Amino acid sequence: MKKKYKVLLSVVILIIFVTILIFSYIGALIFNKGFGNLDYLFLNIIGDAVLVGIITYISSKSISTYISRKEFDRRNMISVSVGEVRNNVSNYKKFIDIYENSNTFFSLDQKHKNTIDYVYDFYVRIINIIVCKDTEKQIFDTILNIPFYIDTFEDNNVKDCLEEILKDFDKKGKFNNISILKELMTEKDIEMLQNFSSIICNMKHLKITNLNSTEGCQLLITADKRVECKMSILPSQSYEIYMYYNKNHYIDVIAFSFDLDQKEYASNVYGFKYSNDKEKIKPISINLSDYINVK
Repeated sequence: MKKKYKVLLSVVILIIFVTILIFSYIGALIFNKGFGNLDYLFLNIIGDAVLVGIITYISSKSISTYISRKEFDRRNMISVSVGEVRNNVSNYKKFIDIYENSNTFFSLDQKHKNTIDYVYDFYVRIINIIVCKDTEKQIFDTILNIPFYIDTFEDNNVKDCLEEILKDFDKKGKFNNISILKELMTEKDIEMLQNFSSIICNMKHLKITNLNSTEGCQLLITADKRVECKMSILPSQSYEIYMYYNKNHYIDVIAFSFDLDQKEYASNVYGFKYSNDKEKIKPISINLSDYINVK
């Protein structure tokens, strides 16, 4: 509405100016016919005013736009930190916590995501049914935590381990809740825990922090250019990414934002080659006598 008012006012002023100019030229009303010195002076003043106004408007708008763009770029600049974290999921309680955390995301194939969902439901169901304490609680936690540390043993088959424990442990029925656990765990549960263990023990853990204190942005996690995970990150917030694939991929973390003209632009903030092959480092043998002259 304000813009329409300005346009209407400009048109009215232009009409009045042209009308006065015509009346002055033809000698209508109070004007003498033809242009006199006063008319030329008047036209000169009007012309100078119009030129000064146009130049001032253009220059001030250009400077204002430049300053606004610089300020916008400074405040809205994509500034995202991505780093790999060594620590991983160590027990079922931590797994439940990160699964329920709104700042945690999983970058997985769909079949692996289904496994994660299934095992989460399994753990929540079991701990809501069985309540233990003291020694029985320690045994209960040890059994449920097997998928998280089985890779540290030479025989790292979760299925065989669970089946053997549930078959042979506490035949006298001393621990009632462990007996209940035996009845509740199905063959499918054990099979899914086996699959879950191979995923959780090989997950890569990334920490992503938005260093911009005023603006958020969108992030895409891609594997070989295929979108695997999408997330919105808020200003000055940190997020966790747990990633697992059974094949090598080129991973890219791409941030999206908008410029002053509301055009979307992207910035590749992090990239690496994903691999489950663990480096084997041979120990170095150093003979100090080769470097130090001992007398």
